[in-house]
Parts: sequence; structure tokens; C-alpha cells
Amino acid sequence: MQDDLSVERKPKLLTSIDYKGLTNESGITSDLKIEYSSIEIFWKNKEAMNKWYEMGTKYWKDNVTNDMNGMLGGFTNVHERDIKESSTLLNKVLQELKENNQKLSCLECGAGNGRVTKYLLERYFDEIDIEDINDAFLQKAKLECDKVRNTYAIGLEQLDKHIKIEPTYHCIWIQWCACFLKDLDFVNFLLFCYELLHDGGIICFKENISGKGFVIDSDDGSITRSDRHYRYLFKLLEPYFILKENVIQKDWEKGLFQVRMYCLKKIKL
Repeated sequence: MQDDLSVERKPKLLTSIDYKGLTNESGITSDLKIEYSSIEIFWKNKEAMNKWYEMGTKYWKDNVTNDMNGMLGGFTNVHERDIKESSTLLNKVLQELKENNQKLSCLECGAGNGRVTKYLLERYFDEIDIEDINDAFLQKAKLECDKVRNTYAIGLEQLDKHIKIEPTYHCIWIQWCACFLKDLDFVNFLLFCYELLHDGGIICFKENISGKGFVIDSDDGSITRSDRHYRYLFKLLEPYFILKENVIQKDWEKGLFQVRMYCLKKIKL
């Protein structure tokens, strides 16, 4: 029988989130029609929650064009700045993993049609798997980048039912898609990622950030969280992950939400 001490502890998924540390985190819809006194009250809105994933999926399948303009919501001028800062982050956080001269693999979440895959990730990784709810986007990404191996046309909240659960990746890249996950599903997805990462593997997370409180997009059904909100959720990942980086995207477009990049490192227990 294998010694229990040699068996890696697997994270236990959460059934609820205690929001006592976020009691003052209020929010509003992007059309300014509805205000919420707390994030906990928002997530208890059963009518909205029942339609949450349906709304986001429909928006991305019916309203977003399969090109860079669609991926960036019309703001194609931020592409180079986005890639530049993401590259700076990867140069820093991948140093330890590169020391062994091993082949590096990556899972990209919310890959769309491969903008980030092609212009960023293929420079750092030997093999890349990609996820997005729109299969047409993924097929274009696969044509654009010959390092793409597997594609998963499914929402992140259901990925655990469609992917092999074993240490496969050195990095999981999550950009501009966690905003479509409910808080509980977001935290549990990150805990699930623990089982997909090699020892010392990392999650790189890049997302829009609200200045204060949260904002619910009335069109695509996404949530823009504050840095305080994300850091509160990241604390729930301990002791399985430690937050290594929290940096602001530099030289960003005026009038857009601030963007932050986070790096979480897997801790072997």
C-alpha cells in the first residue's frame, strides 16, 4: 500500500462562499438600471443565475465576429500593448520552469480564434490545448497555430467533464473569460486546475478590473470584479496556490476598464 504521505492532496471543491470579507462590495449593471448592495445578494438572484451561462454563450456565438476585431470588441488598437505586457509577465514567471530545458505545455482558456495563441503563447510553449465555447473560433485558431493539439468547445464550468484529469500542463492561461463564471464556479475551476498542472505549474490570469465594486454587463452577462474581489477569491485557493504576481497592464486605452495580470503558483502538498 502506498504511504498516505506520498499521495498528493487534491483540493476539495467548495459548496458555497462566505462573503463576510466582502460585505461592502456593492455593484451595478452596465445600463445603470439595477444596483446591488452586496455581491452575495447578486448571486442569490435565482432568475438571473438560471440564465447566466446561457446569456454569455448566446452573445459569443451570435454577436462576435471570427476575427481580431470581434475578439477585442472593436478595440484592435490594444492588441500589441496587450501582447507586450503579457510577454513581460511570461518572461518572468516561466524562468523556473525553463531551467530544466523541458518541453512546456499550456492550456489556454477563452482562446477565441487564437489571437493570444498565435501572437503570444506559441513563442513560449511546445504544445497548446485551447478552450472556448465557440467551436468555429477554435478551428480557426488551430489553423493559425500548428502547436495547437486539442480543442475543447465547452464552457469552463463544464471543462472537468471533457478533459483528462491528470498533471498535463506547465501553465494555464486565462484571459478575458473568467468574467463569465459565477464566483463559486470560478474558484472551483481554479481548484480543478490544480489537478491539471505539473508541480510548480502556474495559472496566468488576465482580466478587466473595476475601480470599485462590481459591474454586470447587461449585454453579454459578464461580471467585472475589483482587484479586492479577486484577491479575496484567490485567498480561498490556499494552501494549494500562492499568489506570485499582481500587476497592472501598462499603457492601456483610456475609457476602458483597467486590466490586471495575476500569477498563481501550484504548491505541492
